Amino acid sequence: MPPAPAPPAANGAPDPTYLINRFGFRPLLIVSTLGLAVTTAACALFTRGTPVAVIAVVAVLSGVARSVGLSGYATIAFSETPPERLRDANALFATSHQLAAGLGVAVTAVALRGGAALADGTRSAYAVAFVVLGVLCLVPMAGALRLHPAAGDAARTVVPAQRRVTQSAVSDSRKSE
Repeated sequence: MPPAPAPPAANGAPDPTYLINRFGFRPLLIVSTLGLAVTTAACALFTRGTPVAVIAVVAVLSGVARSVGLSGYATIAFSETPPERLRDANALFATSHQLAAGLGVAVTAVALRGGAALADGTRSAYAVAFVVLGVLCLVPMAGALRLHPAAGDAARTVVPAQRRVTQSAVSDSRKSE
């Protein structure tokens, strides 16, 4: 019997919990990270003549990739953390998240400035910055590729032999803890 289709989240996107349970962390993180990198770099191709519908589709796909990836990384970060260490793990995760965001802004600003020096116009400078940011989005993929295929299975509610969801949400399995 095939699994039920993914129930939509409140914003109409696929529910990350369902996707995590259905596909596992490793494939989901790889696809979401790659999707984010591609959609970010695609922004370098936008011009004044780019249809708004195309920009909207790229923005939505980028948002879905970002949402699914962040949900996956946050869930796997705490999936095997003992309860007595959750407070410290949360502080470390939040700090590293803010540090990475700041680093991304700094690298993008340098890429924008460098793009302006190398290129002849503002559009070219932004194109360089978007491509650099897209490449920077691939950095987390190195960690995702190194994950064991069963990484985070403690937080999943899936029958490994059938690769089928047995419960509706990762959070349901956390209620008993």
